[in-house]
Amino acid sequence: MADAPDGAFAGIDTVELMEIMDRDISLIHDCFADFIETWPEFFKAIVSAADADDAMALCYAAHSFKGSLQYLAAVRAIDIVLRLESSGRSGDLSTVPSDLESLETECRALEDYMASQLLS
Repeated sequence: MADAPDGAFAGIDTVELMEIMDRDISLIHDCFADFIETWPEFFKAIVSAADADDAMALCYAAHSFKGSLQYLAAVRAIDIVLRLESSGRSGDLSTVPSDLESLETECRALEDYMASQLLS
C-alpha cells in the first residue's frame, strides 16, 4: 500500500498505526473521518460522568473511548483516558478536571491533524 500519513504528529504512533491498519491509507482516512465525527460524543460521556461525580460511569466512558484511541494508535490521548479510567476505578476524582482539559486539548489536536491528512 502507500506510505504513512504525511507529517509527523507526536500524538499518533505512525508505525503502530500502519501495522494496525495493514498499511491501508484508505482505511486510515476512513478511521480518521470517523474519529473526527465521534470523539465529541465520547468526550461528552466522560464529562457527564465527571460532572455527576459518578466514578463507575467515568471508568466505563473512559474505557470505551480508550478502545477507539488504541485502534488509532493515539498514544497521548490513550495515556490520558487511562488516567481517567483509573480515577473512576479508584473513586479518586481529584485529577479529573486537569485530565479532562488535557484530553480535550489532545483530541482537538488529533482532529486538526486528521483533518489535514484527509485534505492532502
